[in-house]
Amino acid sequence: MFGSVRSATHSPTRSNPPTMSYTQLSLEERYVIAHLKIAKFSLREIARRFGRHHSTIPREIKRNGPEQQSAFTVRYSLDDA
Repeated sequence: MFGSVRSATHSPTRSNPPTMSYTQLSLEERYVIAHLKIAKFSLREIARRFGRHHSTIPREIKRNGPEQQSAFTVRYSLDDA
């Protein structure tokens, strides 16, 4: 009459929660991030282009970026990797 009706006790089976996989950014990725920042790309757009979570890029810049922002900053530290 009304199609299939689920029982009130029915609960979908849950698989194990996904594990977080972490891959460090390569020197090449850091180089590209620096240049995309200079080109005024948003952090979310940079993350999207790399297929990374949106929080990865600002966290990377905070950890390995220049100690102070200035007009002369053209890249963040690639040597610290």
